[in-house]
Amino acid sequence: MHMSAAGIPQGHIAAAVRSGISEPTLRSHFRAELDLARDQTTALAVGKLVRAIERGEAWAMFGDN
Repeated sequence: MHMSAAGIPQGHIAAAVRSGISEPTLRSHFRAELDLARDQTTALAVGKLVRAIERGEAWAMFGDN
């Protein structure tokens, strides 16, 4: 899931999973993880950022504005 969220190609992910599987097998068995990885990772990161802003952490409130 982390590899997919980072944009690593599915062929590379397949090679790293369980000592190597085919891309069709990866897609068959890990479809949900491949489809949701980026959105779930983004949601987690944004949630942590919002909580840091609510706590008043300066690093979280720094911006280009």
